[in-house]
Amino acid sequence: MVLSPCGAYTVDILHSKSAQVSAAGSAFRAVFLAFWIMAILPLVENYGVLATDSVAALLGLLAFGLLWVTISYGETLRSLVDLGYSTEEDN
Repeated sequence: MVLSPCGAYTVDILHSKSAQVSAAGSAFRAVFLAFWIMAILPLVENYGVLATDSVAALLGLLAFGLLWVTISYGETLRSLVDLGYSTEEDN
């Protein structure tokens, strides 16, 4: 639920590199999901469904928090590092 807004946000701030950002986002999503798919069955077998779902919920909450921080403090974070972000004047 968090990866799609992050992908849209990165494409939005890097208009000139949208193809590269989309490819990197898809690759990250594939690797991230492959790891968690590999880890789900052993987690369920060893700790149970409740513990596994709790870990997934906590990770989702953490990701939401990071997304909220990025949205809230985006201007400050972008001013710290200049990666060639596109602006309204550039498009």
